[in-house]
Amino acid sequence: LASITPGSEKVALAARLAETLGATVGSRITVINPAGRSTPFGTVPREISYEVAAIFEIGIYEFDKAYVVMPMEDAQTLMLMGDEVGMIEVKVVDPDAVSEILLPIRKDIGPRGVLIDWKTMNASLFDALAVERVAMFVVLSIIVLVAVFNILSSLIMLVRAKTRDIAILRTMGASRKAMTRIFVVVGTVVGALGIGAGVVLGFIFLTFLNCRAAWTRWKLSAYAFWHCCSASSPHSTPHLRRRIPTLCRCCVMNRDQDMATPVVELRDLRRSFTQGDTTIEVLRGVDLVIRPGELVALLGPSGSGKSTMLQAVGLLEGGFQGSIKIDGEETRDLPSDGRTRIRREKLGFVYQFHHLLPDFDAQENVVLPQLIHGTSRADAEDRAASILTALGLGSRLTHRPAKLSGGEQQRVAVARALATSPHLVLADEPTGNLDEATADKVLGEFLALVRNEGSAALVATHNERLAARMDRVVRLREGVLV
Repeated sequence: LASITPGSEKVALAARLAETLGATVGSRITVINPAGRSTPFGTVPREISYEVAAIFEIGIYEFDKAYVVMPMEDAQTLMLMGDEVGMIEVKVVDPDAVSEILLPIRKDIGPRGVLIDWKTMNASLFDALAVERVAMFVVLSIIVLVAVFNILSSLIMLVRAKTRDIAILRTMGASRKAMTRIFVVVGTVVGALGIGAGVVLGFIFLTFLNCRAAWTRWKLSAYAFWHCCSASSPHSTPHLRRRIPTLCRCCVMNRDQDMATPVVELRDLRRSFTQGDTTIEVLRGVDLVIRPGELVALLGPSGSGKSTMLQAVGLLEGGFQGSIKIDGEETRDLPSDGRTRIRREKLGFVYQFHHLLPDFDAQENVVLPQLIHGTSRADAEDRAASILTALGLGSRLTHRPAKLSGGEQQRVAVARALATSPHLVLADEPTGNLDEATADKVLGEFLALVRNEGSAALVATHNERLAARMDRVVRLREGVLV
């Protein structure tokens, strides 16, 4: 560029224009001014040959395809303008303030000239940027919608994968609102992590592009998410040496229950199912009364309706006819929240298959129903450790179900059922999935704990030998107790 001086007949060409003309540095081009000199034969265009001394590129196509840079004196000669100029370009420090700067200049020039600012000169560029902004908004909106869809899909799959765990938590007394809050929190955390990752990546991207922007300073507060059932710490080992008072008592009635009020009272309980045109009557008017502290065995062959009867007493499903009273409270017309409250406060469940939550260790599985019940975390951990130690699992507190044997898993299930000192424990074939020796041992520990807690129990089984160890045996045959 230093060689382009007045009178040197050298110019600089924009890159796209040079490509169009096939010119390179050192080539010569002819520049024509159509408004040449007048002759008797008409106007003769003015033509001057220039050497291409440099090729430049601005990066804006509108400029790169049309601009030729030469000294102002050479341009005046080419355009036959003498010492006049056709345009004055003013460079300002603050381009955004150009409108205010033009006001006094426009008053001085009046109608003698035309003022054009840089925004007007590059109107097509700004129109393209506006279109680009709209396009980027659409693209980002689609990305956000896809992200929302992915989060919702992940939550739906999570709910489906955790259906069994949700059912277990519901039997412990967790309300629908509590379960909903869990998944809302999960979705919120996932969304927050996504937003945080997007902000970080966006900042890195802008920094990489060396973009300068005004940023609002956000003060981020650190939030500690408390896991309701965090893994046991080394400081929890003293729990293994403690025993709660209820484990040292023998046959003390739970919560000073009134012996005159039955824990369970069933009157004319009926349940039927319809299959096509056939109605199957499973329960045909069952009457049963269980007193506080009483252990009752429910005997009957497979398919006799034992599990259906336990579901009725446990308030796990509707569709029953008749009266079901728990601690004297009629449950027939209770809403879902009322049934959940009774399960949470008065009932414990032991299943044939342990149904422990696989993501929690043994102690956490026993702590969880206590937290739902409203017990403090420290007290819940203390009681869980005490019950599990009494069941011979003091050294297995931090083991997850997958690392426990079948008998150990069922012991944890027994501890979970008794953790909240329920008025009534419902057990459906609690040892049916164990070998005979393990079943005898687990059942003995189960009965001992129930008696020590002062709870009543209704145990469904088809094993006469195990039923003989209960206080009373009732038999379910053809839908009625005999």
